[in-house]
Amino acid sequence: MTEKSEPTLQWYGVATDGKSSDAVIDYDVQDDTAGAVMRRRFVSVLPQHLIGELTEELRKFATELEQLDAIYVVDDDRKLIGYLRIRDLLLLPDQTLVGDVVRKDLIAVDAETDQEDVLQLANSRGLRVIAVRDSEGHLIGSVTPEEVSEIAQEEADEDMKLLLGISPDASSQDTPRQIVRRRFPWLAGGLVGASVAAVVIGSYEDALEEAAILASFIPIVMAMAGNAGIQASTLSVQGLASGAIAPGDIWRRLGREVLGALMNGAAVALIVAFLIAAAEFIFDIPDPLYLALSAGLALIIVTTLASVVGAVVPIILDRFNLDPAVSTGIFITTSNDVFGVLVFFSIASKLYI
Repeated sequence: MTEKSEPTLQWYGVATDGKSSDAVIDYDVQDDTAGAVMRRRFVSVLPQHLIGELTEELRKFATELEQLDAIYVVDDDRKLIGYLRIRDLLLLPDQTLVGDVVRKDLIAVDAETDQEDVLQLANSRGLRVIAVRDSEGHLIGSVTPEEVSEIAQEEADEDMKLLLGISPDASSQDTPRQIVRRRFPWLAGGLVGASVAAVVIGSYEDALEEAAILASFIPIVMAMAGNAGIQASTLSVQGLASGAIAPGDIWRRLGREVLGALMNGAAVALIVAFLIAAAEFIFDIPDPLYLALSAGLALIIVTTLASVVGAVVPIILDRFNLDPAVSTGIFITTSNDVFGVLVFFSIASKLYI
């Protein structure tokens, strides 16, 4: 998003003379960034202060401090040095210099960092608090567990909408014009994919005339391809969002998907073969054995292919800094429909007709 806002940052800390300061800093941030979601009030202290001074100052502000997750240590220019934990105030002597005990293993992000990257960082490192700084390294806020939870909910809602082929901006309060603008492009994309699948089916018109029963398996193949692809892509998107899938995990994930898809495809193929055998007692089905073999083999291949595409495409898009959730909608569904029909008729033409 490019829309900008100009919030006012209020910060307070312990000034050099031991008195509390309350300053106002104006700055610009972009939506969906760390600067937009961060908590804009925080506690900072200079390294030359004593633990006892800091503790006394915090007592004065007790009624104003709704939440205190960390105490940041900054220099005279408000550039970040490190932090203190609340337990430090309880365990360290009052005469201890803050600069002597400051923790420097602090993780900080720039205000322009995308909020999804902040969420991944918090999940992968198990962080409770992430400091936020401006382009010059000045401390301007922090992302706390509350903000991380809000980011996770927002990103999950956005991914869910993309999974269903809906614009991330869509809502239940959309006007008819907004509904058209935010949904029609996705419907049009799905129409293009369905048209390609229809062309593929039409190219096998002779096969359908010779064995019309093959038409009854088209919905089964397309449904299996779509479902397998959506399942795999959804888990990939979820894993990328939570940080569970690392850049080097693509081959391990691919191996697991292939093995799992082969097993699922084989199970579905056995069910279809059983249904064909049962239907043969009611209907006159030419060469039921070869029909079951064609449908079963096609389902195994289609399920495997769809799962691989669904699992890998989001990871590839993420490598190119594109939103992987986009792939789970139109692209995965339509591509798997086309490949599914193509595989099915190719096998049926060789084995059954």
